[in-house]
Amino acid sequence: MAKVEENYKYLADALSLNLWKEDKSYVIYGNKEDYEVLIYSADKRYPYMLTVSIAASNTSGAAVSKEESKNFAKNNKMVMSLRQDGNQFIMSMKNIGNQNKLAEEMKSCLSELISFLQDKGYENCCQFCGQNVDTEPYLIGEGMLHLCPDCIEKTLKDKTLSEIQTREKSENVVAGIVGAFLGSVLGVLCILLFSQMGRVAVISGIIMAACALKGYELLAGKLTKKGIVFSAVIIVLMVYIGDRIDWAILITREFGSYYDIDFLNAFQLVPEFLAEEVIEAGSYWGNLALLYIFTLGGAIPMIINAVKDNKDKGRILRISSGADASADSSQNSF
Repeated sequence: MAKVEENYKYLADALSLNLWKEDKSYVIYGNKEDYEVLIYSADKRYPYMLTVSIAASNTSGAAVSKEESKNFAKNNKMVMSLRQDGNQFIMSMKNIGNQNKLAEEMKSCLSELISFLQDKGYENCCQFCGQNVDTEPYLIGEGMLHLCPDCIEKTLKDKTLSEIQTREKSENVVAGIVGAFLGSVLGVLCILLFSQMGRVAVISGIIMAACALKGYELLAGKLTKKGIVFSAVIIVLMVYIGDRIDWAILITREFGSYYDIDFLNAFQLVPEFLAEEVIEAGSYWGNLALLYIFTLGGAIPMIINAVKDNKDKGRILRISSGADASADSSQNSF
């Protein structure tokens, strides 16, 4: 990471802008020709696939057409896309690993973007209210925003109100467990589908984790660490149940017509078939272990992200100082 930080510092200096670091994220920010600029990587896995964000509006209110955006990207070979999202222009760059080339291309593309906005009559503005006033860059949740003092104050008030409402909302654990179970059923169906195709896939773990966590949150009212733990336990149990259902389907298909075994009987007979070596132990345990490895391989990142999202939810940081903007709320009259 030291090399990444060094490269970001080099790029910031080359652009005559500032560098801000938060955890493993880097943001280059500052003013270029009266436009407030934010440059960052939208995906930490690709630190040199950069995104440029400028908040700008024009008095006519006319939006830049898709054709104009396509032509801009076409005329700048290192630009993947340019899109307008309300009062924000987002320029996505191609992955450039060479330090000197990255600085050179970024200078050129940033200059072209500013010229493009000037030609269209766009002026720097607050991303929320669209007024041509002084703004500061903020990290809100995972989003990078350009906000004026009035809009950040309103955002802080809304955050405070939301936190109060969340704290006051009771967590229905029993309903949440039911929700996690219902959500995990989709994961089991996914496991069975891939099994019938002769495959084990990580996607089944991702689906099971996402649905279990969301199911808990929807019925419990909120997702807490307790809810994440309950959901994780249910995921582990449902993987075992899904595997046993899979074997029951196999037993029904292979022996059902000969021994008059239906699916429910087959599900109960799995341990007996295993003990009598009708089902080979190595095949059974090996398949279950592989299923756990692949399922948890997909579920664990989802659970980690859920914990991180809970931690970062409502986070508001002023990029220029790195301070928690909510700490300033005590200075405001709410």
